[in-house]
Amino acid sequence: REEKGIELYKQFFYQEKLWVSNEDEEPYAIIRAGSGSIESPKISADGSVIAYTFNIPGSSQLKSINADGSNSRIIADHLEQYPLGGPFRLVPAAWSADNQKIYLTTTTDSEATPRGLYAADIRTGKIEKLSAPLVTPWHLSFSRDRTKITYINFEMNRLDDQSKPSTPYSVSMTNLATGETTELTKSSEYQLANPIFSP
Repeated sequence: REEKGIELYKQFFYQEKLWVSNEDEEPYAIIRAGSGSIESPKISADGSVIAYTFNIPGSSQLKSINADGSNSRIIADHLEQYPLGGPFRLVPAAWSADNQKIYLTTTTDSEATPRGLYAADIRTGKIEKLSAPLVTPWHLSFSRDRTKITYINFEMNRLDDQSKPSTPYSVSMTNLATGETTELTKSSEYQLANPIFSP
């Protein structure tokens, strides 16, 4: 029915519940967001903890919960105060190798372009801006030791010929400790996507 389809879309888009599934069990919800929404859940390398952004009217929180549904807690509150230059929210991108930090990118529902990369310390809740270019790190991928990132960057421009990308797509790599960035490749002919580090 049409009404059911709308409800399913609403639940998918706003992620009103967070589900887990063990190999021999049916999926079950460990979070019911109520009046808020769940965004960008990321599980730790050992599979024990899930970090996510919890959005409520007027504010966003970085939260974590054990994969079995226990020990739900707020890591950092008022995420919207950290990024500058737009109405952005911070959302998890990856855990650090030692599971003590959560790397965050910015996102927004508006037409503004989110920029920057951040890290939240799960013990103190402190969020710091990392040494990375002020670009949008699309299709972000981390090296296994979390010391480097690779990503796609591009700027949208109007084109008369819609069959080609509007501007060159580039693949770059950044050292998070130093901020040193190397452009690995660029293409005006192809839309590059999803760079991934080899093991």
